[in-house]
Amino acid sequence: MSKRAASHTFTSSDAKDYIRSQIDRNILKNFKQTYFPDQKLSYLGLPGAELLDILSWRELLGYCTAVENTEVADELELNVLKKHLESIVHLERINIDELMLKGSGRGKLHWPYQVVNLDYYG
Repeated sequence: MSKRAASHTFTSSDAKDYIRSQIDRNILKNFKQTYFPDQKLSYLGLPGAELLDILSWRELLGYCTAVENTEVADELELNVLKKHLESIVHLERINIDELMLKGSGRGKLHWPYQVVNLDYYG
């Protein structure tokens, strides 16, 4: 199983920000328009404490399961509140590999997810 870096924080770059906000966003927008024009997309992933992916794709997403089992989970949860995302973001405090093997953590996974972002760091 993969292990995410627990003691390192992710630092984005101009290139990653461009990919996320321009390229990935346009791919998701076209995907939504083609296959799910009347609904928002569900997201399952590792957005990190800053929630950069979720914030970049916010208008396309309706439900998000954010997965984090390290000390950054508290920071992620605080940022959910600061960014007023509590109505769409559900935090699972579990290792993503365990979650995928078991199918559920503290709560229940809301399959299907149209966006699965397993962008491991570390």
